[in-house]
Amino acid sequence: MIIDEVKWFGQSSIRISDKNVNLEQRENIMFFDPINLGKIDESADIIFITHSHPDHLDSTMISKLLKPTTIIVSSEESQCKTILSSITNEKRFVKPGDKIIINNLTIDVVEAYNINKVYHPKESNFVGYIVTIGTKKVYFAGDTDRIPEMKNWAVDIAFVPVSGTYTMTADEAALAIVDMRAKYSIPIHYGMIPGTEENGNSFKQFVGQNSIVVIPPKS
Repeated sequence: MIIDEVKWFGQSSIRISDKNVNLEQRENIMFFDPINLGKIDESADIIFITHSHPDHLDSTMISKLLKPTTIIVSSEESQCKTILSSITNEKRFVKPGDKIIINNLTIDVVEAYNINKVYHPKESNFVGYIVTIGTKKVYFAGDTDRIPEMKNWAVDIAFVPVSGTYTMTADEAALAIVDMRAKYSIPIHYGMIPGTEENGNSFKQFVGQNSIVVIPPKS
């Protein structure tokens, strides 16, 4: 089950895989906004980058995950291109509205922006991702507020920021989960910049019976 393969490295740094989803194909190991990996003993098939802020994009951490066939999917913003320029692996630079297929996984690139804050303006084209794994849609939010587009995204698993200040607060994120009809939800973007463990616990309380909240231990 996809939810059983989740590893959280703090902030928005997540590892998932499609192990046991399609036994006819090899496993895809995916990392989203990898930072703070510590000693990592595996490589990635796909690395997803939502935007260039340093708590989401660290080229040193990315280098730890590379093998010759690793593909990097990143926001097309110029700063991402600059930071990733020294990496020779295949790169796909994307914007909201794009749809791509990698290793038989369909990836929808979606909006990620602030409504009442200045940190992630819509015109910057920062992104989130909805990855279809088998029959399940997995949403990784990036840094975003609760935005109107979410009501158009019916997902099975949602990784959402909950710390406030730069993103949604825990109660706003709980409403976003309802918007997206997510069966499972995982709080991220807390415990580093900014937020504490309490943000994750508050999110779980706000969600209540609307979704199954999973709070993975920090790897």
